[in-house]
Amino acid sequence: MGGIIFGLIVLVIGGLFTLAEDHKTSKMSEDERWEYEWKKAKKGR
Repeated sequence: MGGIIFGLIVLVIGGLFTLAEDHKTSKMSEDERWEYEWKKAKKGR
């Protein structure tokens, strides 16, 4: 049960971050956004 709750929290926080990132990256082109997301994903690992 705890795993489900934790998953929901992660999803909510992830959603908030995504909204903030979208606001920041909306001025970028599609290619720049992909590159930005790719670097962020690699850094996260």
